[in-house]
Amino acid sequence: LELRGFAGDTMHMARLFDSSRLRTHGGDGYSLEALGRDLVGDGEAKVSMKALFPEFFRKKRIEGEGDDKKSFLDVLRMQTDPATRDAFACYAAYDAKSTWEVHAVLRRRLEAQAWEPMTEFPPTSAETPRNMWDFYQRYFVPFGALLTDMEAEGIYVDAAGHLKDVEAAATKDKENALATFRSWAVAQMGPDGALLNPASSKQIQTLLFGGSANQKTGELLEAERDFDVDVEEDVAEAAPTEVLVTRAEFLEKANAARLREELKARGLKVSGAKADLAARLAEADAADAGDGAAGEG
Repeated sequence: LELRGFAGDTMHMARLFDSSRLRTHGGDGYSLEALGRDLVGDGEAKVSMKALFPEFFRKKRIEGEGDDKKSFLDVLRMQTDPATRDAFACYAAYDAKSTWEVHAVLRRRLEAQAWEPMTEFPPTSAETPRNMWDFYQRYFVPFGALLTDMEAEGIYVDAAGHLKDVEAAATKDKENALATFRSWAVAQMGPDGALLNPASSKQIQTLLFGGSANQKTGELLEAERDFDVDVEEDVAEAAPTEVLVTRAEFLEKANAARLREELKARGLKVSGAKADLAARLAEADAADAGDGAAGEG
């Protein structure tokens, strides 16, 4: 099957328009079925293969024995069986129709969404994107075209030699990149930066966008969040031991979780950013000191 070019990928476009649809964060995901339902309407949205051909999902093709035993969805029989062939042809046609309609809606929305680089002096050349559709066309479409060409034509891989060497190099590069990132994070946020997990979208969101407003909803993202992390042995050993000798030093250097513990123990409000928590404790300390002085007088 030869195509005349690559127009776009609805999943890439939807992620660019709204990155909050991840199922892991309570969203509806980026499947064509979910996008069609939300962007086009229930009547025009794609119907899942499982809903149309439930019997094939109940009775999957089994191959192998013992630990090598695997089950497969028999799509070839679904496509060729006289009982389901026409239904599958309709499914494929509506799938293509739904993809086109979702693409059209997402294009209009990306065209209406301004491209706003996070820099004080954004580029102003003729090639600078004006909106997110321009950005998508410039950066995502060539990438998608490369992926489809690779899938259509295939690529040669020297698995025994080159691939093994590349994997080892990639692992080392990943370790170096992680060390560089954590070094930068420590410079930005103190010792806790050494524990930051770059694979956690919640942590990265808080680090880069904490305190900013969601452009679509106006909701403010939390400026600070507390995360439970597994401390690696070498990080734990490298962590400096420090004695907080004064109350002021404690309020300045204790993390938000520790400050909330004391606020809770003293029956005080525990919400707010770290600076608010420290100020609340300082006010309580001053009030306690005043009460003590008044009692002595």
